[in-house]
Amino acid sequence: MEKIEYLNKEEMNSIQSQRLIEEIKYVYENQKPYRKKWMRPGLSHQILNLLMI
Repeated sequence: MEKIEYLNKEEMNSIQSQRLIEEIKYVYENQKPYRKKWMRPGLSHQILNLLMI
């Protein structure tokens, strides 16, 4: 694993984005109240697109 202190801005943004996607996947799969809330019209497509990455 790379030392985060030495990453440039683009690399740091990439790592942060990947971690956010992983967290969203986890919450979607394991937290029923959030999954139900996210399935509102419009938002469900955005969440599902993230899950497909």
